[in-house]
Order: sequence, then structure tokens, then C-alpha cells
Amino acid sequence: MKSSPLPSFCLLFISFLLFSCDRGSEDFVVIETSSDFDYYAIEKHNDQLYIAGGEVWQQSDLTTSNDGLNWQTIYFTNRAIFDLHSDQNLLYAVGTSGYIYTGQSDLNRREVPTNSLFRAVTTTSTGIIAIAGKDFNKGWIYPIDNEYQILNEYIYNNELSDVKCNDENCIAVGYGIILYSDDEGLTWTQASQTGDFYNAIAYNNEGTAYTVGYNGSIMYSNNGGESWTSYKNAHSPLANNKPFRKIKFFGQSGYIVGDNGTIWKSDDSGLSWRDISLSSDLDLFDLEIFRGKLYLASEAGRIISTDL
Repeated sequence: MKSSPLPSFCLLFISFLLFSCDRGSEDFVVIETSSDFDYYAIEKHNDQLYIAGGEVWQQSDLTTSNDGLNWQTIYFTNRAIFDLHSDQNLLYAVGTSGYIYTGQSDLNRREVPTNSLFRAVTTTSTGIIAIAGKDFNKGWIYPIDNEYQILNEYIYNNELSDVKCNDENCIAVGYGIILYSDDEGLTWTQASQTGDFYNAIAYNNEGTAYTVGYNGSIMYSNNGGESWTSYKNAHSPLANNKPFRKIKFFGQSGYIVGDNGTIWKSDDSGLSWRDISLSSDLDLFDLEIFRGKLYLASEAGRIISTDL
């Protein structure tokens, strides 16, 4: 079932200039869109940038741009969208009520037999993995085939927040829990690592997995998520402990974003990190590189960008 968007074109303008704490790093500008909702996800697909967010039970806006200069916002659905994922063939979106949206450019709703609150989605060679979670103590993992049929339901007493796969394994993270799979998400094992509300997972270009947490932790694994090493502990007394929301790698460059303008950057695939946070109280939820710029999804319909 295809959504019925009501288009409204938004004007781009720079509202103010933000400077990072690192004197050698880039300047950032804020783009105001016509949306009033927090943007939770940003993804590049078919040489276009997609940004989505919304209110859980109210609505979602989808903002797109093919040049980073002109932006179009449409009403997308009456439920929030929490994650976008591109596998180069299709773009996927997930959110409230267990709906999965896929398409080449226009997104169509695929019915799946669940009403779970989907938080993230990723793809494997055999289908889709969607994770769901709420209320800190409820989490689900759903392996889904290419016909959008749920193959199994794994239930946990921990809210789940993100899932990612590479060619060898999959990892899911959440509230005090890390899970890993070596069969493309068909079965899962819980790692012994606890200690934070892990918000996001990413692989660097060498296949090392990194996760970041709400209490400021950075962990990495070289064995597919079975065991973890701490780069930065939660509540570290010597470093910024603001919540981390997302981590992504682009070649050797890695970025972590979070609350109150938090941005950390790595130039060596995650071996070391430096704080380039904004002088701002804006919360940052996701990031993407597009046409030579870094774009950050932020609150209240704002997008932040900087030249690379």
C-alpha cells in the first residue's frame, strides 16, 4: 500500500553558524526545513538524500534533496519513522506499528504480521532483519524473508535500538544488551557485555564492530560481537559523557553524534577519537556524507551540514 503524501516545499536557509570545540575542525551551518518533527534517520540512496522522523503516534515527515541545496518535505505517514537503510537496490524505512516501507524512490508499505515498534532495519543476502523495542524492558528481533514473512520472533527483557550486518555476522544492541549472529540473523546469542544503553552499532572498513551508548561509552569487537573491549567507559571522569546516539564509518573516517551538539571524529577507522562537538544544545540523531558534505539529522526539523 503506497502512502499518500501531501507535498509541501521547504525553503533552505542558514539560520546561524555553529563552531566546533576543536579549533582545527569544520564550521557547521543549520538548515531549517518546513517540518516540526525530530529527524531520527538520514540515508543516501540513488544519489538522493532522505531524512525522516516524526512523533510516535502522530505523523512522520520525509525530507529529500538531490543536491543538498534544495529540499522537499512531504507528509509521509501517521506514524513515526525511526530508521532508514539502503542496500543499493532498495531503500527501507521502519517505525511505529511494525510497518516496513521499501522502494527505489517512492516508498511503499509492506504488511508484516506484527504491531511492534520497529527501531532499526538492515538487510542480508536472504532477507531483512528488523528490531523493535520500548519501555527499557521489551525487545524483539525479527528475521524476515524477501516475501516480508516473519521467520521467527526473538523476545528479550531489554529494549533493542539498532542492528547491523556485514558479510560475516550481524550484531544487535540495546538497553544493557548486545547480541550477535553468525547465520545472517536466523539465530542469536547474547554476549556477556553489559553496562550501558547501547544506541547504535557500526562496522569499520576492516570489519571491526563498534557500539556507542547513552552514557557515553565506546566499545569495539574484533570477533563478531562475542567479546568487547572498551575504548571509553560510560561516565568516564576525564571525557565528555553526553549521550551518544549514532556511529557510522565512511572509509577511514568515523563519526559519533549525540545530545547537545556532541560530535566525535576518528581519522583512523576508530583507533582514536577527538571531540569536535558543536557550541549548541541541539540533539543529533544520525549522520550521512553526501556530495562532499557531512549532514546531521537533528531535532525540530533541522539539518546541520559542513564541508568536508
